[in-house]
Amino acid sequence: MNDNEHALGNVPAFLFADVIMLPEFLDIGKVRWQGARAAKVRHFPGIKEGMYLWYFADQFMSRRTDRTTQDQRRAVYVRPEPWTAQYYKSEVNFLDSLLLGLRDHVALTVLPRGRAQGAHYRAEKFKGIRVIDTALDLADIAPDCDLFIGAGGTMTREMAVLGIPTVSIYRSELLDVDRYLLRTGCMQHRPDLDAETALKILDNAAERGPNLELLHKGKVAYSQLYSLIVELGSRH
Repeated sequence: MNDNEHALGNVPAFLFADVIMLPEFLDIGKVRWQGARAAKVRHFPGIKEGMYLWYFADQFMSRRTDRTTQDQRRAVYVRPEPWTAQYYKSEVNFLDSLLLGLRDHVALTVLPRGRAQGAHYRAEKFKGIRVIDTALDLADIAPDCDLFIGAGGTMTREMAVLGIPTVSIYRSELLDVDRYLLRTGCMQHRPDLDAETALKILDNAAERGPNLELLHKGKVAYSQLYSLIVELGSRH
């Protein structure tokens, strides 16, 4: 199962797979050269994150009502660009000015991808910004987050599906899954986002709740995956 048509790891994975599961909106022409033969491909509805979010969404979002607004600064979480990913072909550290511009206005948390990136954001000039480069559960982020800014990836899509105001600042070629979320209005794409614009988005953000259509599709996709595992298991 894969939703990243740019990942070269698809080549060996597709070669040895009995079945290749792709999201309904992914253009098979983009992965055919990687070995995704039509006879192997099965499409699932929605996005892969929906396969588990349908089960947890209510638990995550019910905790938002427990937040106290008195003297509480708005919480912004930022997931930087994937420095070391094979498929990422753009700049690094381009978020520095955005973070420094937001620091004095919101409760700002950076979620680095790895220790090296974490060390960068622990430099003295970023003092006052919370940096968490160990695992942080989605159940801790979703109830607390007023705006999520992410350079692509699973976490950005999770927040978008849950209805958290989400901005993608991904600067490499967008995946079909991200284009799909943009079309459905789940998130915005602003690769040149600055602090002033981010604060305006935050000011105008409204609670809209999880995307029920994507959660329903996720539940259907989960059942499809479960049935496929049983089917494949019976062959061996």
